Order: sequence, then C-alpha cells, then structure tokens
Amino acid sequence: MKVNWVQPAVELTTPGSAHVGDTVNVTGTLTTPDGPLANTELVARVSTTAGSRSLGELTTDSTGWFETTDVPAMAGSHCYVVSYAGDSRNLAASSSRCVGVTKWPTALTLSGPSSAELDAPAVLTGRLTSNGDALAGVELALSRSDQFRGTETLTSVTTGADGAFTIRDVPPNGGAVTYAVSYAGTVSRSAVSKTWTVAVSRPQRTLEMSTDSIEYGYGATAQIALELTTDSSRTVRVYAEEFGRVRTMIFSGDVPESGLTLQRVMRRNTVFSAVIAEDGRALTASASVSRKTKADLRTQLLGSYGTSGRYKLYRPAADPRFATTLLPARDGGCLYFRVQRYSSTGGWRQVLESPCMPIANSTATWTLTGVQARKTPYRVQPILTGDLLNAPSSGGWVYLKFV
Repeated sequence: MKVNWVQPAVELTTPGSAHVGDTVNVTGTLTTPDGPLANTELVARVSTTAGSRSLGELTTDSTGWFETTDVPAMAGSHCYVVSYAGDSRNLAASSSRCVGVTKWPTALTLSGPSSAELDAPAVLTGRLTSNGDALAGVELALSRSDQFRGTETLTSVTTGADGAFTIRDVPPNGGAVTYAVSYAGTVSRSAVSKTWTVAVSRPQRTLEMSTDSIEYGYGATAQIALELTTDSSRTVRVYAEEFGRVRTMIFSGDVPESGLTLQRVMRRNTVFSAVIAEDGRALTASASVSRKTKADLRTQLLGSYGTSGRYKLYRPAADPRFATTLLPARDGGCLYFRVQRYSSTGGWRQVLESPCMPIANSTATWTLTGVQARKTPYRVQPILTGDLLNAPSSGGWVYLKFV
C-alpha cells in the first residue's frame, strides 16, 4: 500500500516597506490540509546586500502561529525566509517575503540675500530636519564657488538645538558666488545638500583711448594714448584692425597710472580697440576709435622729350600720358586727374578734370589729348575720392609745358 506525504504550507506576513532602525514584524502560520501544525520548530533568516544572517528558531503555538522581529541596520532590500524542515509525515516547506528598507528622509533649507556689495559680508541661514524633527549638533560641510577662484572648502557649520545654522562670509570676489551646504547622512538618514547664489557687485573700470589725429598720411605714425581708472587689474590688450585684414594684437600688458602711449604706422583705414577683461574685483571695460589713412599717390609723366627745371617738356602736338601708382596696393576703384593752367593774371586755374580712370595692379593711367597752349605752364594732380580702404587722398603735382 502506498502512503503519500503531507504537504505543509507556510503563510508569511511582513510590512511592504520600512525605514532603517524600524522594527520589522515577521509573522505567519504553518498549516497542513488537516489543520495547523502546533509546537513545530521553524528557522528564520534574512538576506540583504551585505549577506545572509539568522533570525533564530521559531516555534508555532497551538494554532500554528509564529512570529519574530528584525531591526534593519542598512538600506536596501531585506528578504525574510521562514523554513520548515519537515518530518516523517510532512514534507519540508518555506516561504519568503521582501521588505524595501529606506533611510529616513532628510530636509535642508538654505536662504539669504540675492545680492551683496563687494567686501561686505553675506549672511545665509538654514535648518536641517528629518521626518519633521530637528537634527541638532550635526556638522555640515560648506563650500564657496566663483568663476575666478573655483570651489573652496570653508569651515563647517554645526546645527543648533532647533536644527538651525547661520553662515557669515565675506566673498573675496564679485560676480555669481555660490554657497553649497551638505549633510553627509548616516546609515539611517539620507544625505542632502543645498546651494544658494549671491550676485556680488563689482565696480566699473574707466578705459579711454585717443589718438593725436583723426586722419593720417600714408606711412605716418599714429600716437595711441590709453588712460585707465581702476583699483583692480590694469592688464589691457590693444588691437589694430586694418581694413581688409584680420585684427592683430599690438600690445598686451599693464597700463601705468600715468597712462600709456603706443605707436602704429598707418597705411590703411584702421580701427583701434582696447579691452580689459573682468576679474573678481572689477567689470570688463573696452574702448575703440576708428581712424582714416590717406593713400600714397605717385605720378609719372610719360612721353616727354626733355626737362626744364621741374617741368617736363612736350611737343605742341604731343598727348602727355600720366601713370599714378597707389599704396597700399589695390585693384579696383578709380582716380581722377585734375589739370590746371597758369596765368600771369590769375595764377593756377583748373581747366579740366579727367573721367574716373580705373585702377588695375595698383596703377591708373590717363592721356591728356587736344591742343594745349604753347609755352604755358600746366600741372596735373591725381585724386582718390576715398573708400573703405583709404581716406580721400591727393597726389603731388606734376608739371609740364608744350614747347
């Protein structure tokens, strides 16, 4: 005859969650289809991220009921297992339930002024609580950050009996200064941190730039003067940007309290600029001036048969040709040629002006045609009306006679 084993059942009950340090009640019953198993021994264990440990042996009462307790010392999942080893009549049985164990929540408040004056103290206040209760005598880590010195660790603060604390600090720099307060937490209480940013004002600097002229001849030397008023860094960068070329730095260094003068040879229209970067003690400052530069126009007379003093000599039927070379070198644009004739009664008087002659390879040419007065002094001058590259410019006069 075949005799079947009896299959017991372990019914296990635990809370769904708990905090570190709470008492977790583990209860249940051991039963069979025929009823409860009374006065029966069970073994209880708990498994955590740190390993498994025993909760001891349990004995059911007359109703099959059993109970035990556990106090979790760390956060994480705690899985409780109650096992019955079985006997000659009953099979082994077990049951498990997991409890999510968390740290007690912690709250940190921090407040203070949104702005402050440079070299004035910033006073911040806050409070540390956990589950609504004040945490007294707790040391909090404190740091201060700004864009110039980075993050610095300050002396820690300790909470009072009501969990409150006060921070009093004089920021060494202006700008956005951020304070960070941190509670490291414990095995039973969660870590928490707060930040507060104070806008610390900084004074303006006064940076002035001037030159000895607003327009220069080709190759002239500009005198560029800088004046700086500040109680902070005096390091200035000065740039020159000639038209059509990249901006270049022509000076980097400190401006003395007496001022600074720089020199620059002028060949194109130029924008001068200076800037002093912001630092922890003062704001940025800048200045700029735009200065014009004339072109260099040099004219040759072609086709003459001789020279008399400053005059080139031409036959009466000749057509003199004029070639003007420009500096700085360019392609494009045009030049006018102005023609004047001398009269003993009226001096030099303009008699005609050429069309605007195109510039190619930095040279413009023009030919004077027609019948001109014999043995009468003439002179011709090239004219540039001005553009983005150079200011309006005129070349020297060239002289000629028809003999």
